[in-house]
Amino acid sequence: MNRRKPADTRGLEKKKARPQYQTAESSKQVRAMTQ
Repeated sequence: MNRRKPADTRGLEKKKARPQYQTAESSKQVRAMTQ
């Protein structure tokens, strides 16, 4: 479990950083589509 914790935290950090960019891009695309 000690070995897996650091890997999980790293994965969470990467996932947290990526969704922000993805949501921003998707929201821009949605706005472009609606407009």
